[in-house]
Amino acid sequence: MKINYLLIVFCALFSACQQGVQDNEVQLAEVADSFCVRYFNYNFPEAMNYCTDDSRKWIQFAASNVTEKDLQILYEQETPAQINVTDIAYREPDTTALVTVVVENYWDMDEIESEDDIHTLVYHRVGVFKFPMVKQQDRWRIRMEGLPQSGKSSHD
Repeated sequence: MKINYLLIVFCALFSACQQGVQDNEVQLAEVADSFCVRYFNYNFPEAMNYCTDDSRKWIQFAASNVTEKDLQILYEQETPAQINVTDIAYREPDTTALVTVVVENYWDMDEIESEDDIHTLVYHRVGVFKFPMVKQQDRWRIRMEGLPQSGKSSHD
């Protein structure tokens, strides 16, 4: 009888822990997806809602480099950037995570040339990004330490 009771308690605890991990992973995926949809479609003001306060400077920097020519290219785009969260590296009860996101059909700023401070938008068919995330006040946030860099991309 004691064994059955202990088994029930163990199963209940295990189930509760698993539910906590699943809840956090769902929240992580939702925040990463929401951020990326906004960021890679150049909706920078709304993208800031999914970042830590110290990450906002990077979004402001990206936004300050967008030109009228860039906006014209983006407005003419037929399909917005598509986002797919592919991996979440997280362990309960940690308050940090690393989320991998595949972004398709997006435009990225080429490196700014130092002489004229000019840049061009470059089309990418696919890019793979890793975003560090942190839990602050029971909410997951993207923590940027620079502009997003793709580990794999293709130019078209």
